[in-house]
Order: sequence, then C-alpha cells, then structure tokens
Amino acid sequence: MRKHTAALLEVKLHEAGDAVEALRRYSSALSHTPDDHLLHSNRAMALAKLGRWSESEKSAAKAVEASPDFAKGYLRLAKAQLEQAKNAEAVTACDEGLAAERRSSLPPSTPVAVAAAGGGGGDGGAPAVAVSKTVRELEMMAATALERLRAQEGAGSRRQSGASSAGSGSSSRRDSSSSEAASGRRKRSMSSSGTAGAGGVATGVGSGGGGGGKAVGEGSDPPKPSIKDFKVVKELGTGNFSTIVKAEHRRTGKPFALKMIEKAEVNRLKRRHENVYNEIYMEKRALTKLSHPNIVRMHSTFQDYSTLYYLLDMCDGGEVWKRLTVDDKVVGAHPSLARFWLSEVVSAMEHMHRRGLVHRDLKPENMMLTMGGHVKLVDFGTCKDLLETDINGGEFVGTAQYMSPQAVASEEQGREADLWALGCCVYQFLVGFTPFHAPSPYLCFLRIKKGVFRCPEVLPDDATDLVKRLLRRNPSSRLGAGPLSGTDPAPSPSGEPGGAAAAGGGAAEGKAEGRGGGRRDGGGGGFEALKGHPFFRGLEFVGDGQPLPPSVTVPKLYELCVRALAHHMVDYAEFTPLIREPFPDHVDIKRLGAGGEGVPCGTSAGGSTPGGGPAAAAANAAALKRRRGFVERTRHYLRRLRLLQRPKVHRLFHPSAVDAKSLRADPIMREYLGLDWESQGHWDEPFFFIQIADPQLGMVKADGPVGGAVWEIEAERLSRVVGIVNRLRPKFLLVTGDMTHAPPGNEYYEGQPRII
Repeated sequence: MRKHTAALLEVKLHEAGDAVEALRRYSSALSHTPDDHLLHSNRAMALAKLGRWSESEKSAAKAVEASPDFAKGYLRLAKAQLEQAKNAEAVTACDEGLAAERRSSLPPSTPVAVAAAGGGGGDGGAPAVAVSKTVRELEMMAATALERLRAQEGAGSRRQSGASSAGSGSSSRRDSSSSEAASGRRKRSMSSSGTAGAGGVATGVGSGGGGGGKAVGEGSDPPKPSIKDFKVVKELGTGNFSTIVKAEHRRTGKPFALKMIEKAEVNRLKRRHENVYNEIYMEKRALTKLSHPNIVRMHSTFQDYSTLYYLLDMCDGGEVWKRLTVDDKVVGAHPSLARFWLSEVVSAMEHMHRRGLVHRDLKPENMMLTMGGHVKLVDFGTCKDLLETDINGGEFVGTAQYMSPQAVASEEQGREADLWALGCCVYQFLVGFTPFHAPSPYLCFLRIKKGVFRCPEVLPDDATDLVKRLLRRNPSSRLGAGPLSGTDPAPSPSGEPGGAAAAGGGAAEGKAEGRGGGRRDGGGGGFEALKGHPFFRGLEFVGDGQPLPPSVTVPKLYELCVRALAHHMVDYAEFTPLIREPFPDHVDIKRLGAGGEGVPCGTSAGGSTPGGGPAAAAANAAALKRRRGFVERTRHYLRRLRLLQRPKVHRLFHPSAVDAKSLRADPIMREYLGLDWESQGHWDEPFFFIQIADPQLGMVKADGPVGGAVWEIEAERLSRVVGIVNRLRPKFLLVTGDMTHAPPGNEYYEGQPRII
C-alpha cells in the first residue's frame, strides 16, 4: 500500500510539474508512514528540483537508513552531496549504492565477487546489472567526485610547492590511491556494460557544477552524445553566431541549455571578426577550468557536420536583466535582491580570478538565475586567460557601457577590468542605468575616459561609496585589486604578481566623482577588502567547495511599498479630474509614518519627544532621512517608468501647482524632468513638427522710426502663423534664423523689440 501511495505521488509530480506541491504531498504522506524509504527518496527528488540540496541530502539519508539495499536512495544522496561539493562523501555513497544494487539485482546464490568481475555465466545475472540505469549514474557520479578530489589535491600541492618531500610523497600516495580507485570503478563499469560512464551528458547526471568537460569524460573516454539524444523544447536566445535552446535528454528527461554554433556562420564572420575562432575555443577552455556553483557548468561538447554544440546548465530563472525591467522600462532591482545577486557575482569573480581568468564582459545579460534564485555567470567567449595566453583576443572587447578606460584605449588590462564592470553593475542594479550611459557608444567612451559620473540621491550611501571605489581610472586603486589571499597564480599586466604595485595605493583620481566626492585611500586590498565592504554586510560568500547559502527571492516589505505607492499615485492622478488648491494629499515626508497628521515619526501630538535629549533628536533625524529616502525612491521609480513627467503625477509631490511647475530640475544629476535623452531621444508614435525659417521682421524699409505700416503688416503675418501653429498642435516648433532684420546700430533697431 505504501509503495502504491509513493508511486501515485510520483506520477502526480510528473503530471503537475510542480515540485512545491509534490514536496507538500510527500511530507504529508511521511507524517503517516515515517519509515517509508520510497517517500523519503521522492521527497529528496522534489527538494533537489527546488535546489534545496542540504534538505535533499537529509531525506535521501533517511531513505537509505530505512532500506540499506535501496540503490536509488544512494544515488539521490550522492547527487545532493555533489551539489554541495561534498566529494568524499559522494564517493562513499556511490560505493554503497553500487554494492546495494548488486545485492538487490543478483540471485542469492550468485557470489558478489563474480558480479563485480562481470562474470556469472549461465543465466546472465551480471548483464542485469550492466543494463541498470542506476549503476551507470552511480559510476559516473563516482568518477566526477574523484576527478574533483584530484583537482583539489592538485591545487593544494601547487599551493604547498615549498613543502617537504614527505608532504609531497603523501600527496602523491593520495593521488595514486584515488587514481587506482577510479580505475577500479571504470573497470567494473566497462566490464558490466560496454557504455557505462558515458558522461554526465549521456546519462543526465552531473549537475554538480564541477569540472566541465574534463570531469565527465577525460579518464573513461566515454562516447560523445549527439543531437539525436536531445529534444529541443524552445529557443532561449540568439547571439552573433549561435542559438541557445532549451533541450531535454530523451532518456532521462533532464533539461539543459544547448548552445548551437553554426559552422558556416562562423566561417562567414571570420572575414571581419578574426578572433571568432578564439572566442569559441576560449569559452570551452574557461568552462573546463572553472567549477563553482555561481558559474554555469559545461557538461559536454560535441558536433555534427554543420554545428558545434555546448551542453550547459539550464537556468530556468532567466536573465538578471529581465528582473531590472518593469513594463519594458529599466528601473533597477529591489535593493535587497541586488545585494544578494551582486554578492554571488563577487564569489564567482574571485573563483575566476584565482584561476587566472578575467571575464571582460560582466553585465546583467550575462548573469542567469536558477529556479532557486541563485546567480550563474555565462558567456565566457571574450574571457582573458592570464596563464595560457595563446588564444586571448585583443583588449578592446566587451559592452560599451561596462568597459574600463583601459579597454576603451586598447591598453593591457588584468583582473581589474572585472572590478570596473562590477561597479557599473552595482550602479545599474540600484539606479536603473549605467553610470556612463549615453545615446551612442562613442559618447559613452568619451565619458568613460573622463571617468566622471554622478550618483543620484536614490543610491544608498554604502552603495555610493562602493561604486566610487570600484570606478577609479587607476586600475590598481580599485577596491578588490591587488594580490589575492593565498597563492596568486596570475601575474598582473605590469608584470608584478597579483598587481602588487597596487599595494601602496594609487594616485589621486582628480575630479570628485559625483555626490560627496570620492575616497582617496590606498590600493584595492584584494577580494577580502571587497567582500568586507559595508554594502555586503550580513551576506555570505561561496568559496571553493562550499555549499550555496539560502537565496534571497522576496524583496523587503519596505521596497515593495515603494512600487505599490508609485502605481497607486499614477491611478490616483489618472482618475482625479481636478486637484484642488492647496493640495493637502501631496506626498509629505513629515507625515509619512507619523502618529498623527503633520506629526513627524517619533514625536507626540503635543510636540514633546519621548525620552528627550540628543538620542531622541538623532532618532528623529534618522527617521526623517528614511522617509525622505522613501519619497526619493518613489519619485525615481516613476521617473524610470517615464510617468513622473506627467503633470498630474508630478503634481502629487508638491503642495501647490506653482511648485509642481517650477521644481523640475535635479541639481545632483543636472537634469530637467521631461527634457532628458531617455524621454526625448525616441518617439513611440508618429508625429510632425513645424519649422519657421528666418522671419526677419523689418526687411522692408518703411517710413517712421518704428517701421510704420510695413512693420504692422509683418507683425500681423507672424501673428497668423502663430495662430496656425496653435491650431495644428505640432509635437514641437522649430524657429531658425533671425527674428529681426535691423542689426545693432541701425536706426530701426531700437523699435524692433517693441513691435515684437
């Protein structure tokens, strides 16, 4: 009965495709039958679909505890451990799972040693093991875990290059024992089935974010998958020479992102883009070197006659870029979400830089989100390898608004290029546009070269400080520059390891950059200084081999209220025919959060402050600052939606119509509401305009000191033209040339202004 219930729930899961609902059902069923290993195993599967690997590991452990011969329980346990980089535990779980599978698949009289050797004769008990999908997946997971352990030990031996020979011998013995264990597993696998260990791709296993192509097939030489093994579900996006689709493995049903590169298109682009081959090879090389939960994993590469294929992690959460938009307008992200996403970007950057790789194209479009809300960096084609430089492209690479001054000038650059791009992303996540945005790439490059930008009031103080310390023209003085903690394998472009020239501090940056100037302290301090900045206070960073922290997927209530108030104001303005004078319902920072109308927060209606003294005054000042920030964020959000310039909406922020018409300038950003490039630089519908060229009143000489009748006639004609313009209501009126004819000193010059 319990097996029937578990199977029924599993069918429901596949029918509904809702892991949350499935998790609820499994948990409910376990409350009645807590020792059912099938329910524990299926609950682990549902948790894995949600990316909750720690809980998935616990449920899988309960499944194998309830049934020690349940091989699939060990499979799900090993998968959860791989996702958390618990490689040694995953190897043990795979061994126990293989043993359990052999025990459950063979007749009681069959010796275990015969099964392990692939023999068994007679009835063919061993071949039953050979065709087991669970065996193949366990073998592949074990190989992946061992490959990661060898990689970790190799990195450790490089860090301890000056250690004693005894230590080196110990490391060699560990490597040897790991190799022998891996060899034994591969022998068992190959003797059991001719295709076991065919890679994480062929079996749908290996989503643990480690090792790329090497981890999958280097040791066991598995057969390559082919496009026939996958079913294309939908297109996700296109690039210059590639298309990315969502594909499902036909046998396992596991989803992947499949990058398809058309060979003919690449050959055509080669004529004008000489580095196109290098970009293709660089992406494969970079993803093979990288193994981090915040970096997309490459499971395999294969090809056919016309196309190259890169099989990558599927990120169902979409681009971070989409989370910055509302109604196709880029408004930025909620600050709490932005801080979390950026902390994961920093973790991925540190992992890259420790392996001598520089991304060189960090931007929201190259940051993907998983269903669990975690960030994964993608698109490593323009990456720069500081250790193996044979296929590095030129220095003028990237996206204009995120390129550093050194990239714009085609100068040699290192890891500091990513720090500059990170500063641009921090600014954009919180403000909605990049610090050097301009109508064209050329104008953007000019602004980047100057290195001067302005920080709006909506940018928090800690974010303002972080941006200013990242966007410094001197690379060595950017926050995060300098030697990495521990071994630094990649030299800086100047030739000194890890940018050691930065340790003494950079030169002053010249002009103050925006609000409040900029700090002029010393060097970047490495990633420890970057991660220790107040902007990231309270956030966890993922190091090598560490599990992901809980994700932040829901904004704070305060942030949700900002946007809710903004949309309510738009509705109020639209359905209110007349706003009376004076207008008591305008957004007043003194009344936001107050205990009574017109009473600031923290002040009683009688005017006394509870507690009195400097502490209470400071509390009131802080509360007023928070309310002012709330109003500014609401105003900024409406401006990014291009709704603030509507007279009725802007009117809601002012007690009088005179203030609403007059107070439209932003002294910090030096902009005027409604007269900016984003509002006026494009048109959403057809329009027309009228041009009046060279009116030049007074061209006909007339009697009298002020022009006489001819002046009257010309003025009348101009008045009729103005009347026509008012009736036609053009989008704008353009008047060119001189309004008058008589130059200064002419006898009619003094009379012209009076006529006009």
